[in-house]
Amino acid sequence: RGQQDTTMPPEQDIAVPAAAREPSANSNQWWRPLLVLSALAASASPSVSAAEEDASSSDQSPPSSARMTLRHVTAGGTAPDLPALRDMQRDDRYHRRMHQSRSSDRPSRRASLVDYGGANPYEYRSDEPEDDATEQQQQQRYQQQHRKLDDDDDDNIHRKNYQGWKPIRIHVNTDYLDLTIEDNPDDVLAQQKIAYLRDEVFPEAVGRFRDVLRVYPVERLEIDKEGSCPGFGIAVQYDLVVFAFADCAADADGDGRPDTGRIANGRSCQGDDYDRPVAGYAGMCLDAIDLATERGRKIALETVLHEFVHILGFYWEDFVAYRHPRTGLPRTPLVDREVTRTVTCTDGLRREVIMPGDDTLRAFVNPKTRKTQYEIMTETVTAVARNQFGCSDLTGAWLEDRQEGAGDDCFGSHWDFRLFSTEFMTASATATDQYMSPLTVALLEDTGWYRANYNSDHVKLSPFGRLAGCDFVYEDCIINGQIPSYSKGNF
Repeated sequence: RGQQDTTMPPEQDIAVPAAAREPSANSNQWWRPLLVLSALAASASPSVSAAEEDASSSDQSPPSSARMTLRHVTAGGTAPDLPALRDMQRDDRYHRRMHQSRSSDRPSRRASLVDYGGANPYEYRSDEPEDDATEQQQQQRYQQQHRKLDDDDDDNIHRKNYQGWKPIRIHVNTDYLDLTIEDNPDDVLAQQKIAYLRDEVFPEAVGRFRDVLRVYPVERLEIDKEGSCPGFGIAVQYDLVVFAFADCAADADGDGRPDTGRIANGRSCQGDDYDRPVAGYAGMCLDAIDLATERGRKIALETVLHEFVHILGFYWEDFVAYRHPRTGLPRTPLVDREVTRTVTCTDGLRREVIMPGDDTLRAFVNPKTRKTQYEIMTETVTAVARNQFGCSDLTGAWLEDRQEGAGDDCFGSHWDFRLFSTEFMTASATATDQYMSPLTVALLEDTGWYRANYNSDHVKLSPFGRLAGCDFVYEDCIINGQIPSYSKGNF
């Protein structure tokens, strides 16, 4: 795996003129104008718009074709209210957020134009006048404002809207996958795999996250044309847009399979003003999908769920953007996001990185391997990890040690395989069942961007190491060829 409403509409045609497939006389890249981003709702009829520029390509970016264009995608099953959209665009509050987003010093990957209708629990901060206050003074001001959460004032907009979280609405765009079919009309197996992803796996994944996670609903989302996403435009009444495409890691030996064993990759490409990912992309290696066995089909679903969690925020570069769930304050002070520190990464190399706050991430030396690892220390994650093993000595949940093909990942973007092998957010798919456990759900909730439903049927307790005690965590699993008492039932 890489770093990663439950029904689909009838298949919709995608207009791609033949001329779009011819190389440009003035460019080494080819163009695909008029690529339509279809909505999930069967009766939705988004209009077509032209992609008028090349997509820049990089080692970590999605396909290098011209980027998809979406316009007025809606989750409501009907065409959006265009006059209402125009009114929203004229609204002073919208334009202020737009200006602040574009003038921000945060990386372009985080630039966003996201409208919550003025009712997001954290959004009142956008109404604060700009001044020359220092970062410390701003933090003190925010803390004073957040104390209003405990007030009984019925006019407190923050308090009134705190219960306004709704099931997350995810739109999966499969136009790139459909183009893969057009480019390989004789590859029947690839067509079957793409159809399985589009018609079964993606809808199931969307439905599961809708049951597990809540967000404050977005009224209008604009994916930045100048950003790094493989598409741009406007989506109405969706909280997250995911662009899916076929992708395998480098194939140096030419055997048609990824050399690193990576079967998928995914991450976010744009966030809102509070850093929550609102767009991302997921690449699936079609060669790694096995439709012949039930286990193979199950791994395909687990892999898509896995990549969606990377998009939702389980990624090492996103740790620094997490917020306190109740207050919305950054866990890592904004001033610290501008400063790099030299740290030892999981590959043993020293690098300069932006280090998350002390209540988010901590480095430690693994007592068995004597190598540097990192652990997530947020409050809910720590409580779940302690409860999982029955070990109050744990100070957090361990992230992975170094994985092949991890690239620049310094901290790890998966759970430690030794402790959490039956968790679907480890780096490797296994022959045994892997679960969406409370641990991963707790991490998503501790980002401050989501509210979690731990009672969902899709959230399962992991049986591995369950209540086995601290010895299971810190000692060898097998000693002198024998299974110690704390490992029995697990090995």
